[in-house]
Amino acid sequence: MANILNPITLDSNAVSIDEFKILNLVGETFGLLPGQQVTLTVTHVVTGEQVTAMALVNAEGQFEINNMDLNDLVDGNLLIQASTTINGVDVLSEAVAYEMDADISSLSLEWHFHPDSGLVDIVGVAADVLAGTDVAVTVTDSIGQTFTALATVNADGSFEL
Repeated sequence: MANILNPITLDSNAVSIDEFKILNLVGETFGLLPGQQVTLTVTHVVTGEQVTAMALVNAEGQFEINNMDLNDLVDGNLLIQASTTINGVDVLSEAVAYEMDADISSLSLEWHFHPDSGLVDIVGVAADVLAGTDVAVTVTDSIGQTFTALATVNADGSFEL
């Protein structure tokens, strides 16, 4: 509950992110006038990427964010924080931790055989996988022998062996 020591709070029970990465939340203020602006910042813990939105304080001292688009963020751990300015001083709410898991990760790959050397190049694309993540690629030949190698996902989602 918002009070003189914590003039802006987020209701962690009223935070929701749906499968379309749309955020809805409710917050409360103390000592803010109706119409005063509150900035909401959602930060991805791993990538540091942020998405911001604005809300206005209502007559009851509450603010609400509906339909905030988080599609610019990959799934993972998020910190959600509200901020405003009171008498020229920037005030932050406590951060609310939230794990967003809206996308289904996928990998696609293709291979290129070089008949003169007998070598194979394997390249692929990872969707909704963080850059720096290792993906295991297992190849099985026609007689059942397997080979597994790790490839690291690049910032653009590509990987190669």
